Amino acid sequence: MLASGLKVYINGQKISFNSAPVIYQNTNLVPLREIAEGLGATITYDKDSGTIGVTKMSRKVTLTIGSKTLFYNGVSETASTATKVINWCYICSSAGFC
Repeated sequence: MLASGLKVYINGQKISFNSAPVIYQNTNLVPLREIAEGLGATITYDKDSGTIGVTKMSRKVTLTIGSKTLFYNGVSETASTATKVINWCYICSSAGFC
């Protein structure tokens, strides 16, 4: 994996990541927690199922580590790459709903 150099802004504020975005199989992967927190969302993790939930008001995104399938308010979508854990950081495709 290569460092991406990708910069992410939410409402005009640059997000500072604990782990830098990376390029994996020609796709930018970004740390999910900082983006979720920057959006004011809550994030949960079920280690038994490997499921990550991101919720803000009535909106919910559910991802599973190792899977390209994600759910937005219960509707299945497919990301370009599977959700991964890199350096203990949940990483998802920047082209997905993350």
